[in-house]
Amino acid sequence: MISPKVKEEQARDPFDLSDYLQLASLRRHTLLLQVLSPESRHLGWVEIVDGQVWCASAGLSVAEDALSKLLFGGEHQVVCSNLDSPGRPREIHLPMENLLLELARRQDERERRPRLAPALLEGASRLQPWGESDDFNLAFLQGFRAAMEGDYPLAVRSFRLACELRPSDFRVRANLAQALARA
Repeated sequence: MISPKVKEEQARDPFDLSDYLQLASLRRHTLLLQVLSPESRHLGWVEIVDGQVWCASAGLSVAEDALSKLLFGGEHQVVCSNLDSPGRPREIHLPMENLLLELARRQDERERRPRLAPALLEGASRLQPWGESDDFNLAFLQGFRAAMEGDYPLAVRSFRLACELRPSDFRVRANLAQALARA
């Protein structure tokens, strides 16, 4: 008789996203990998064509940034589906071996970087209430959150958008400069 603990371990998928990526590369498969949280909430997807990562999406992040979030974002489940052909334009051009090593290197650097000091991000609580400046508020808050999480490429993109929407806002320019220095 199998103990309940063994049954629970057997029910869990033994492979994570990096395993699926490497297996797809070895076999030169064309696949769509959907990444779900342990609670089955959609986190993102990765498209693989002939064993190479073609494109990826995770929330507002795309390409390598999205793949990094999916790989290093914590526990997940993967749902694998065969594809007949690419469904989207290619966004990621590094070969699989180089890509995984590069993303691991970036993650290691991100973990070693000091976080932005809250004083540098002062002003997030003083944003205008929701209204005509919704786009600015969303961009600024997304940049703020990304910077606090160490995702400086996303922070740079978000602060640049906020800067386009409100070019005279010194908080955005200062945060953009800090994020650029760390990206």
